[in-house]
Amino acid sequence: MKNLFKVSAGLINITAAVILFALMGVNVNAQVSSFLRKDTDGSYRYGVKDNTGKIIVPPKYDKMGKFCEGLAVVVLNDKYGYIDSTGKEVIPVKYDAARDFSEGLAIVVRKYDSKCVFIDKTGKEITEFKYLPTQTSSFSEGLAKVAKTTYEQGYIDKTGKEIIPLIYSTAYDFEGGKAQVILDGRKFYIDKTGKEVTKKGSDSKKINKGGKK
Repeated sequence: MKNLFKVSAGLINITAAVILFALMGVNVNAQVSSFLRKDTDGSYRYGVKDNTGKIIVPPKYDKMGKFCEGLAVVVLNDKYGYIDSTGKEVIPVKYDAARDFSEGLAIVVRKYDSKCVFIDKTGKEITEFKYLPTQTSSFSEGLAKVAKTTYEQGYIDKTGKEIIPLIYSTAYDFEGGKAQVILDGRKFYIDKTGKEVTKKGSDSKKINKGGKK
């Protein structure tokens, strides 16, 4: 499982009563891993050690995920941020939920309005807090599915531009240059320009912002 949270159809479920952490494993490339130690007060804290057992980050975090693309999500006092393999907090622990990085970008959430934003590895926000985290996916093949409402779904590129209009009631991640979508009850595939295509190739139909061809 790639993500840190309980997921539904690959999406963050921030309405869950408890956020379940699935992986605390080793990333071979980073050669570091998290470890768990009981504190003097009886609570458990997570730290980071290398493959020789040397402690890089003393146990201090309430929860911690695996390293993904060089960064790992950490949780302290119910706030989320990211550390690198040296233990440096490269993105401050200030968000209410966070996902692993994918293609250099990650989804983070603020609780008070239940909206999410994409950030890069410096912590720069490339979108506004306007998308629903339960209907927003990580980047796949250069595009990410986003949604302003449950039935307004579309795609952004890595600059945050809404490259395919948010007109679909359902949309899925891109695979092999195509994504499956549903519009007005009809299921079909589109390419990365928003043009309707078959599994074998394009049929030159393009959906406009009004949902018409």
